[in-house]
Amino acid sequence: MKWKELLPQPGAASLELYGNRRVIVSDCRSVDEYGENSLLLDLGDIRARISGRGLTVASFAFGQADVTGEIVSVEFLN
Repeated sequence: MKWKELLPQPGAASLELYGNRRVIVSDCRSVDEYGENSLLLDLGDIRARISGRGLTVASFAFGQADVTGEIVSVEFLN
């Protein structure tokens, strides 16, 4: 694998985790499912399910979702 393949690709979603209490998702198209224990985010080619407790979308603007709460897992779905 070449090092350039590890760099973020234009238009590709990225996730920044801050411990288990916050995740910022860039290039998020929509929140498809929203519950206190699970969120399903549309990232274009894939979707991401964030599971946990007390989850809240603190903000969603300009393709960026800021999710807070106790994050237990992040799963990527085709």
